[in-house]
Amino acid sequence: MTHALPRALFGLALVVAGVVFTVVIVATLDPKPVALVQQNDVAIASLAKLKDQVPQLVLAPYLQDLEAKARHARSWTYGRNPVPKALPVYIVKNGDQVRGFIAFDPRNGCDLEVLAPSIQASYHAVFHDVCHGSLYDMSGAHVGGPSPFTLDELVLDVRGDTIYASTREVKPGRYIYPR
Repeated sequence: MTHALPRALFGLALVVAGVVFTVVIVATLDPKPVALVQQNDVAIASLAKLKDQVPQLVLAPYLQDLEAKARHARSWTYGRNPVPKALPVYIVKNGDQVRGFIAFDPRNGCDLEVLAPSIQASYHAVFHDVCHGSLYDMSGAHVGGPSPFTLDELVLDVRGDTIYASTREVKPGRYIYPR
């Protein structure tokens, strides 16, 4: 009987070691999905799919903290609750230039919409704050309404056909009053 306990423990140790070995091998060989994240950048759009001067709304995971970072840099304290799982961003291509704007009004955090072309022509605006009516052009400049800021802008980098956004940096909207 005195030999039964050590043998049972030895057998149990072999079983545990076999399970651990199997888990390690499966984890090593199982292919993982590759996120389009390189260092501090995340892929958010394809350049080939953008139309010139037509804003495209994209939902950008990994960037949801940038809106709060821009708000903090402006020392402007509206809150967003809950924080979105993916940041809505408007990507605008104008010739060779590509810019990305956070799709929230920097003054109050309300959603931005793209105005219809007939309205754009009469106001020289593209983006409209759905709550209070602030207007912005395709460069993110404020062109009307109560907001004292330009739009918050992402830091973008185009590599080949892919547009990457920095996950760490954002250009907060500039305070424009008094003019």
